[in-house]
Amino acid sequence: MWRFVLQSACGTVTVKASGGNMSVGGAVLGGVLGLAGGAAAVFTLGLVAAEVFSISQAEGAYAMGLAFFWTPLGALAGVVAGAVIGARRL
Repeated sequence: MWRFVLQSACGTVTVKASGGNMSVGGAVLGGVLGLAGGAAAVFTLGLVAAEVFSISQAEGAYAMGLAFFWTPLGALAGVVAGAVIGARRL
């Protein structure tokens, strides 16, 4: 549990935040692992989908969309999921 105390001329305000057993180190570690895992998973699935479904590679448009949109989106989702899971587990 965290406790923040704000003091001013008018008085003292105490704010308590309780979220169970949360770990900042676990959130950071989970976020980093989620970043790498999410990006790798989305990139791999995108490459497999291109082969399985015979997606056209006209001028590299599919590969650019995969590399510059879907992979960062997967990394972002991995960071969020990894941080939440890491904060609760470690």
